[in-house]
Amino acid sequence: MSKAVAALTQAQAKSAASALYKGVCRYFFDSVRLLCVAAIVWGSAAHAQTITTLAGSGTQGASPVGTAALAAALDQPTAVATDGNGRLLIMDANNSRLLRVDASGAIRLVTPTGFAAQQIAVDGLGNIFFADPTNNRVVRVDGATGVATALTAETQGFSGDGGSVRAAQFNFPSGVALDRSGNLFVADTGNQRIRRVDAATGIVTTVAGTGTAGFAGDGGLASAARLNDPAHLAIDPQGRVLVADVRNKRVRRFTVGGNIETVA
Repeated sequence: MSKAVAALTQAQAKSAASALYKGVCRYFFDSVRLLCVAAIVWGSAAHAQTITTLAGSGTQGASPVGTAALAAALDQPTAVATDGNGRLLIMDANNSRLLRVDASGAIRLVTPTGFAAQQIAVDGLGNIFFADPTNNRVVRVDGATGVATALTAETQGFSGDGGSVRAAQFNFPSGVALDRSGNLFVADTGNQRIRRVDAATGIVTTVAGTGTAGFAGDGGLASAARLNDPAHLAIDPQGRVLVADVRNKRVRRFTVGGNIETVA
C-alpha cells in the first residue's frame, strides 16, 4: 500500500462517503480496505482528486459489529454499493458477510452470505441483489428484514428462459445491475450470456450472448453476439447495458432487443 493511502479521521471518512453518495467518488479495494478516489468540489471550485479510506483499518481480520468502519478489520472486500438510505454496503468476502456502515460510522451486519459476491445492486425499495457464483444462484436480501433468499434454482446449468426466474438455472453468475424500472440484469458468466429478469413478471430471458464463448457480433443484435466470460455490469443513463467482456479484454454496450458494440 502506498504511503499516500492513509486512514483518515471519522469526519474525513464521512466527507468522502458523502462524495461517494453524490456520485463523484470512484471506489476500489485492496485486500483490507475500501478506498474512494474523489474529485471533491466546494462551491464552484473543483479541487484535485484525493484518495481516502472509507472502511478498513489495514489489518486483515473480522471485527465485530459495532466497530467504527475505519477501525474495522476486513478480509478481501470485493463489492460495494449504497442502500436506499444512502448507507454504504460492503461485501466482506473472506469473512462471508455483507456489512452496512450506519449513520454513526459503525459497521453492522446485513446478512451472512457464505460466499464472495463480486457486485451488489440495490433497488428503489432498498432490496439488495447479488450473484452467488459458487452456488450458481442469484440472491435477494430484503431491505427491511435482512432475510436472504435465492431468486433462482440452485443447481448449475442453463435453463428457464421464458419462464419464472425461480426455476431458472445459472452457471457461475457474477455481475448484477438494475435499470430504472427495477429489471435485474445478471452476467451468467459460465453460460456466456447476459440475462434479464423482468421486474413485473419475474420472467427471465437472454438479452445478450449465444451461449458459445468467443468474440463476434459487434454491429448486430446483442442476442446473436458471442461473449467470453462476461462479468461486471452497469446501466448507463440511457438504459444501455455495459458489460465487462473479460476474456475478450473489452467493454461492450448494448440495448435490450438492439445491437451490441465495443466501447473500450
